[in-house]
Amino acid sequence: MKFLSWSLHAPSSANFDQYKQKINGEWVTIDPNAPMNWGVNSRGFLQAIELYHEKIYAIGLHDFGVANDGTIYNYKATWLNVLNSAGTAIQSWVPTSLRYLMETYPNIKWSLQTIAFGDTLVNRLLDNTDGCQDTYIDQLYKIAELYLAAGYPIAGIETDFEKVGTREGDAEKYRDLLIRTKQEVCIPLGLEDRVNLYAMTGVNNPSYYGWHSYPIMAQANCDEYQLMTYDFAWAGSAPGPSTPVWWLQNVMSWVAQSLPPDRTFIGNAAYGRRWNISVEGGRGATVTYKQLIQWQNGLFKHNEGSRRPDGSFWWVNQPFLPWCGTHDDESHYQKSYLHVYDMFREPHIETVRNINRGTYNQERFITSYFKRQRPVFGGVLMVLTSGVRSGETSLSLQATRNEEGLGQHTFQGYTVRNRQWAYDENRKACVPALVGWDGEEPIFSEDGKITYMFNATGNYRLIALVSFPTYGADTIGITVNSSPFTIGGENLEDWYPFYVLGSHFYDCGSWNFSGTNTIEVGNTNQAVIYGFIVCQSYDQNNLGGVMRCTPNIQQFYERDEVDGKVLKKRLASLPEELTVTAETIRRVPRPVIIWEDNISPHVNQQIPNNDLTRTAYYRRANPASYSSGSGPNLYWTGEQMVCISQVSAVGFSSGEWIIQPAGYATCSNGQLILDKRFSCNIHAEVRLLFETGQQQAAGMRFLASQRGNSNEGYLFLVDYRDNTVKLIYNGQVIATEPMSAALAGLQGSSVDIRVTVHNNRFIGVVGNRQYFDMQLPTPVEQGAWGAYVKGGQVRLYNLIINTTDRYEPMEKLAVKIDEQTYTFGEVPRSVGYDQYGYLEYSGLNVRSTELEPYPWDLDYRHSPLATVQSWQGSKEIEVQFVDAGIWLRSIYVGDAEGFSVAWNGDAQGFIRTVDIIRGYNAKGIGMWALGQEDMTLFTYLPDANREESV
Repeated sequence: MKFLSWSLHAPSSANFDQYKQKINGEWVTIDPNAPMNWGVNSRGFLQAIELYHEKIYAIGLHDFGVANDGTIYNYKATWLNVLNSAGTAIQSWVPTSLRYLMETYPNIKWSLQTIAFGDTLVNRLLDNTDGCQDTYIDQLYKIAELYLAAGYPIAGIETDFEKVGTREGDAEKYRDLLIRTKQEVCIPLGLEDRVNLYAMTGVNNPSYYGWHSYPIMAQANCDEYQLMTYDFAWAGSAPGPSTPVWWLQNVMSWVAQSLPPDRTFIGNAAYGRRWNISVEGGRGATVTYKQLIQWQNGLFKHNEGSRRPDGSFWWVNQPFLPWCGTHDDESHYQKSYLHVYDMFREPHIETVRNINRGTYNQERFITSYFKRQRPVFGGVLMVLTSGVRSGETSLSLQATRNEEGLGQHTFQGYTVRNRQWAYDENRKACVPALVGWDGEEPIFSEDGKITYMFNATGNYRLIALVSFPTYGADTIGITVNSSPFTIGGENLEDWYPFYVLGSHFYDCGSWNFSGTNTIEVGNTNQAVIYGFIVCQSYDQNNLGGVMRCTPNIQQFYERDEVDGKVLKKRLASLPEELTVTAETIRRVPRPVIIWEDNISPHVNQQIPNNDLTRTAYYRRANPASYSSGSGPNLYWTGEQMVCISQVSAVGFSSGEWIIQPAGYATCSNGQLILDKRFSCNIHAEVRLLFETGQQQAAGMRFLASQRGNSNEGYLFLVDYRDNTVKLIYNGQVIATEPMSAALAGLQGSSVDIRVTVHNNRFIGVVGNRQYFDMQLPTPVEQGAWGAYVKGGQVRLYNLIINTTDRYEPMEKLAVKIDEQTYTFGEVPRSVGYDQYGYLEYSGLNVRSTELEPYPWDLDYRHSPLATVQSWQGSKEIEVQFVDAGIWLRSIYVGDAEGFSVAWNGDAQGFIRTVDIIRGYNAKGIGMWALGQEDMTLFTYLPDANREESV
């Protein structure tokens, strides 16, 4: 197991000359104690090599920057080019400290490391813009030649080019540059070549590092590859370890498939980071192992980031507290909580309501997928939990609700129908159906009715408790003191958020009551009525989930020092104020979800033939549907005469969509369409898997306007019969685009298909590629949406339908402490909110509503929810997802003047990395950077010239 590192912390020539100088060809010690006056990292760099040089295989000389024109300059003295203006001699050598170390320890493989960072610079070099790559190669050859001629034991060239973003062909260009470096510099001079590559876990994962594609880099046949498997968590990311174990294992799995492991070094961080989590967006500051020890010994505390006129920091009023680093199982790093007085991870946060939990990248998180009503009632006068039945009524389920200002009540649910009819053979007519006998008197069907009576005088709000179990079952007719009122129906927006719920409250508005009052409920059209609340005020309070934790705040101990001597420990003062910070992912507002069906929950439901088209949601297309007994009109079925109200067309679906135990539905020919025509603007998506070995055409049916017809409307189609993507209307191809090569090879893998229609503008996307952006040739006022397949089996994993006429924010949180609620995270915008808390914005760029651009990031960030007066002991706090869709993984309570979380690599983390990579026969480990490490790791390393692994 070979060990390599870099010269980032090499002492400057000015400092080193205080320690040693070369006099008459010999290195002479000037002052053996001079290193004690250097920075800790520079001193550590020198000590590591002088004490453990026999364990070091190679060191990269981090001193050779590359400029835009290809010239090579001194990376630590950027104003100096390495070569003179004629390009014939070195005018800026490496520091004398490196010259001393190279001459003293020539068995270490010393490499010239060329450094080019940033998209613009690297792209110029890859493209050879203005001949800059030619200049770079020429200068690199000359510099290496002059170093060798001067007696420096240079063993190789190390290329360290870094940027974020991959253009088409970049990987091949970088491979060719590496080949050119080998052929034109290394081989003629007898040097080896090494390249530093980003950490990747797949062929294009992450895509922005795809220009370091391992299979393509392997074609360069470099002598050594070094992977930068550090900074998984970095300065701008959420707090975390530089190298999580699970991530390193994923990288190594890809290395085994794509690079020669016996020529590959795996990176390890000899440092860590500390994130100030008491402020929003606090960046991670590098903390070396030696600095960590000083933190843990109570020698550091937070500062305000500014300085006095004399240059010293303004320090906040915190005690210098010793801290203990805990072992982090995720990375085997040390993890420290600095000035944190209590903290809670996901398992230790109590659910109150509407909370979901999950795992992503080995991390547990809490979220709230949807908002729910948390009604607040004021001045409740009457709670009507049951009524008097008459006619065609049926008992439904009961609903128990416990709401603020209402208390707990159990309501009886009812469904109500119109009278039923039966065909009378003698009369050749429809008559009211016989439902029973009262003694010898027949009882005939009557219109159903539920009656509620109560006493009240004055103006009150009337709130109904109802259930709309599916589309179409959403209209309830009532009369209040003989005045008609419709619950639901045409009053509902397309994005009404309370479908499918067991029960929800519906605001029937304000009414003037007097004396004895009567509410009569007629036909509920398959909806359910549970009862009514008569009250003075009502707020539906549409919120996400609620959780709870109980911090226990206690004093810590600090050191009592006199003249720098530790006399004893003493209790430190508590902070004057504490801040509650949540570690969250907050997102850009999303188009409001109208319908989200992940197929897997259907597996355990009782559905006829396990066919989704047998549900009320996805009814099969039928142009002549009727309900026997529903009305007085005669209808001949072909076999018998029945009584119906009318014949109507229903549904859009066709074929059989069979639910599979693995959590998806399969179909070979048909469409699965939500039985609801929307008139609002829609964004919808499906996730499909195209089975291999078949020629399917599948995608999304949208704007199907004719209920009862399964062959009408638009189709956005991924067609493997001819490897194209199509837009079709009523069977006519409107537009065609060839599939991308990636999509053509995706049979056997899932793919997301997305369609947006906004003000007749159609956008069609497959995976991450947009295929169409155009006006639809035939506008459609309202239509239904869903999945489609023809010619071969596909798997359907989900169907999601959103509207782009409203957007749901995913940003606001609140914390309740001592009965006071503090809110956090609302982004100032140019639009307001509707009654459901949705943004009143219709369009495709919701970010245009931000008054100031907000720095969104799909990574955990620190959300300081509230700063409050400090307390001692236990205190319950309630944390609320005001918005749904936020992820939370930790809650911290710390000193409001600054608190942090830090991860630091040490010998244990180093050993764990070695344990993993030696299982893949990797050549060794590359540690960034020598001088800042836990020096006990050297006791674990073998001599560099030994062949056996650690």
